[in-house]
Amino acid sequence: MNLADLPSKSRVFVDANVIALHMIQQGDLADACTAFLLRLRKDQIQAFTSVMVVAEVTHRVMVGEAIERLGLAPREAVQYLKEHPNLVMALDKHLIVPSKIYQMGISIEPVSYVELHGSRLIRREYGLLTNDSLVVAVMQKLKVVHLATNDPDFERVKGIKVWKPLG
Repeated sequence: MNLADLPSKSRVFVDANVIALHMIQQGDLADACTAFLLRLRKDQIQAFTSVMVVAEVTHRVMVGEAIERLGLAPREAVQYLKEHPNLVMALDKHLIVPSKIYQMGISIEPVSYVELHGSRLIRREYGLLTNDSLVVAVMQKLKVVHLATNDPDFERVKGIKVWKPLG
């Protein structure tokens, strides 16, 4: 389903790729993500994410800035930053990611042992990777069925309605 069609006053979990695409601003997907995030307050959409998602977005923004500023190849950027911590200290875009997400009106939810432990069953049943299974576990805790994501893996999870930036 197309994210632009998510009904007003919905409760939705926002996955890392939607927020990261908005923050990095590259291409049509980014435009669609930005349009959705601007709708949150206007259309009274109640949005949630998790600390794990915020950490993932923060990482992507940090690596994206390094690629842009230092001219690094995407495949080599993380290793290069690990070998040059002084360059990490010079990056700054990632520092405001949690605040920006909060200012968008997205509630940042904790991930507890309960969700971490329960996510193993989700991985077993649906074949999701760890972070994706945690998204589902937090959604279940919050009783949220709508998911804003560009990740097709969630389409195989029963009880979740996936809303993609470009449908």
